Amino acid sequence: AYTPMLAFRKSIKDKVGGYYFHGQIPWVEDSEFNYRIQQAGLKVDYDPKAVAYHAPLSLKQDIRRGFRYGRGKRIAKELNLLPQISYFQLATQAKKFIKTFEVFKEKGLLPALYYLFIWRLSNRIGYIAQGFTGRLAR
Repeated sequence: AYTPMLAFRKSIKDKVGGYYFHGQIPWVEDSEFNYRIQQAGLKVDYDPKAVAYHAPLSLKQDIRRGFRYGRGKRIAKELNLLPQISYFQLATQAKKFIKTFEVFKEKGLLPALYYLFIWRLSNRIGYIAQGFTGRLAR
């Protein structure tokens, strides 16, 4: 259940902690919201007819986005808002490799390598950098 194309019933508010998006975690608030949905045992579905339009990002914008997501993940971890996982688990999550394979099938080898190495590296650098700054950065 990730934004930008997220619709939900207002009645879930009390089941997921009283608010939809946590105000202290920039860039990954939907990830934390998704975690609370899972913890509440709520069902997530999607409408295959729904169409989402997303403005294309430049390479620089996409790398910056990866960096910011990494910072947001670190903030969420420090606030104990997401499950705690080790660096080894984080580096070897099967989902990341499945996503890389999906990118490879859809876009080709270079975009898959970009996602696997460059984008993920920018994400890790953001995560580590947030540990040094220790403050919210918008």
